[in-house]
Amino acid sequence: MSGKVAKVAMVATCLATAVVVAQFFGIKDVRDILPGENVSTPKETSTVNTEVPKPQHKKEFDCLEYLNPIKGAAEKLTFSAERDKVYSDTIPVLIANSCLEPALEVTALLIFSEERDNFHKAIYRKAIENKEMTFAEEVIQKLIFSEDRDEGRKLIIEAASKT
Repeated sequence: MSGKVAKVAMVATCLATAVVVAQFFGIKDVRDILPGENVSTPKETSTVNTEVPKPQHKKEFDCLEYLNPIKGAAEKLTFSAERDKVYSDTIPVLIANSCLEPALEVTALLIFSEERDNFHKAIYRKAIENKEMTFAEEVIQKLIFSEDRDEGRKLIIEAASKT
């Protein structure tokens, strides 16, 4: 029974994460992500800004304008060790200016902070160890959570090279 519960929880989390990430990047329709659109890429950052910015008045702060530089960078942010550095300047500003719904804020913190690893260890690692997930589900979990992200990417590359 616990295997079924773990699978349902994993599927629900994956779907919720996909929806939240899509909303976060402003994707409302699949046509928004089709090739051929000009989207800017994130600026490279060499240092992590640890200061939480002071909230600006809501009418003065354009959340969508602030998000534009990072739209279209999903692949880099999924697979790059630089992901947290790129977002360290963005997520705190969006939270401080109330740009994110409370549920989206929590999900963003789970995706882009060390808390995602604690979540992963508590739920998914046990399911992986107990062989309660398929290979594909295991790879997805390894890609979502930072500690295993590089291993998950290697598994995909290896599987693709064998076909």
